[in-house]
Amino acid sequence: LKSSRLELVPQRRSEPLAASPRGSKMPGDSPNLWHVSCYSGALAVALGAFGAHALRSRVKDPKLLDAWDTAVKYHLLHTTVLLTATKQPADRANRTLSSAFLLAGNMLFSGSLYLLVLTGIKKLGIVTPFGGASYIVGWLMLAHGK
Repeated sequence: LKSSRLELVPQRRSEPLAASPRGSKMPGDSPNLWHVSCYSGALAVALGAFGAHALRSRVKDPKLLDAWDTAVKYHLLHTTVLLTATKQPADRANRTLSSAFLLAGNMLFSGSLYLLVLTGIKKLGIVTPFGGASYIVGWLMLAHGK
């Protein structure tokens, strides 16, 4: 039954409604990537808090503290990009691969800086540029996804 004022029988939509990532069944959504991104964000905030409070009393070298801050900033920024990648209008393979490069960037770039600061092993700095290159590839794949 329909009236001019009230629709009693809802019409079928030709496109699915957007849903939350947790309960989403839309084609192309990535709930696993969403969860990984959320955990990565939580880790970035925790490491930022650790760096702002506990680390400052243990590490006195300002360059190492700056390296920690850089690691946290890049970690959080690229985690945010990962969250947006879950809704990227690209095919699933492109989204998965670009996300893998961004995650690898977090591990290699930020991870090497975290370890360098915590251990004092300067040779870990060799790994950092590979993380930067991984970030770049991830961004380019996002830009050229279809």
